[in-house]
Amino acid sequence: MKRFCDEFDIDEFHSRVLDTYFGGKRLCVYDIETTGLFPRNDMIMLTGMLTIENGRARADQFFAETLNDEKAVLEATIAVLRRADVVLTYNGRSFDIPFTRTRAAKYGLICDMPYDLDLFTVLSGYSEIKKFTGSLSQKSIERFMGMTADRDDRIDGRESIRLYEQYLSAPSYAIEKTIMLHNHDDICQLYRILPVIRQTDFHRAMSKMGFPAGSYIIKTSKVTSAGLAVEALQRNDPVDYISFPTENAPYSLRMSSGDGSVELDIPGETVGEGTLVIDAKTILTGLSGERAAEALDDLENYPSFESGYLILKDGQHVNYLETNLFIRYFFDLMHI
Repeated sequence: MKRFCDEFDIDEFHSRVLDTYFGGKRLCVYDIETTGLFPRNDMIMLTGMLTIENGRARADQFFAETLNDEKAVLEATIAVLRRADVVLTYNGRSFDIPFTRTRAAKYGLICDMPYDLDLFTVLSGYSEIKKFTGSLSQKSIERFMGMTADRDDRIDGRESIRLYEQYLSAPSYAIEKTIMLHNHDDICQLYRILPVIRQTDFHRAMSKMGFPAGSYIIKTSKVTSAGLAVEALQRNDPVDYISFPTENAPYSLRMSSGDGSVELDIPGETVGEGTLVIDAKTILTGLSGERAAEALDDLENYPSFESGYLILKDGQHVNYLETNLFIRYFFDLMHI
């Protein structure tokens, strides 16, 4: 296995909407190159990870010089990913992450992946960008963002497979460099196009895709006619726990040590005509009185929080931002 490391200056991207969910989190851009599309039969030839700190980027790439190097590539990759709180991918939820997990399992490796901010999923489900680009390939988004000139490589994933087959038969530095450049540009460009989230309904996306919250990963949340339903995952030392609604804790909570799953159901109250609310103040104060005060002070800044009550939806309009903030605070404050 060969390891390549490249460090360079980069313009960091910060925005209020991004920091709402990922502020203070360690982000790692992640992309893989494989010998095919099917992880049961195909292998990982190359992984690339980009981390950014204080305006400096570091690209780590692990390249399998032979097919026998795959395990070493995965071990090195997992070691880097363990230091991240969030991975940024492009179609990672459908390809990169399950492919990595399947290949790691083949060697008995534990692959506890961080939360995946899959930009492709955000764009395909929560934006109208495809109407303007015709395609949601990463390179199409780069053109949409005016960043084509920042890319040096001239191949795609299919071409990298063909080149790797040639490399295995006759190792060549030129072929190796071409494949590495493609992967390097993919991870760098993926970070550079991150500002495209400004063109999306990002709060609604996070409601459906989830986000990190304390020692939990929110998988999805849904505002129903009855209230708020949340599915989450325990990341550290999963436990079994169950609670039923009480006056000070008006919700149901179920946690499983078997698969780490968490199910939270908060019944809502309908007021007026079609306005659904929950008693956020009682719920958060019951979790942690002192720390809850800070969370409630923050929620007070939003129009859908009134007199301690969170307005989940008004008619057909769901308040995704405020609801997501409440969920984040709930799991931040919860200690089981």
